[in-house]
Amino acid sequence: EVPVSRSEKDIPLSWELKSQSKTVRRYWSPEIVKLVKDHKLASETLDEAQQQVLRQVLKRFDASFGIWSAIGNAIAELDVLCAFVEVSFCGDGVMCRPELVESEEPFLFAED
Repeated sequence: EVPVSRSEKDIPLSWELKSQSKTVRRYWSPEIVKLVKDHKLASETLDEAQQQVLRQVLKRFDASFGIWSAIGNAIAELDVLCAFVEVSFCGDGVMCRPELVESEEPFLFAED
C-alpha cells in the first residue's frame, strides 16, 4: 500500500496497480504476481489430487459393498439388542418380554 499523497514517480514501473481507496493505492510487484500465480496453480493441483484420492476410496468402498452392508446390518441388530437390555434394566412394574425370531421379513406381533 502506498499513500495517495505520494508521487507515482516513486513507484517502480514494474509494479501493477491492483486497487485503490481514497487514501492508498495497492500495488503488486512482479514477485507477488508470480507467487499468486504459483499459489493458484498449487491450489488447483491439490484440489485435483484430493478428488482423485476420494474417487479411489469410493471405488474401493464400492468394491466391498456386500461386506459393508453386512456390517451395517449386524450393527443395527446389536443396537436393537442393546436397547432391549437397557429398557429391561430401567423398567419398573409389568413389562413384556420380546421373543426374537429369525425371519426373512421384519414383523411385530403383539397380544394382550
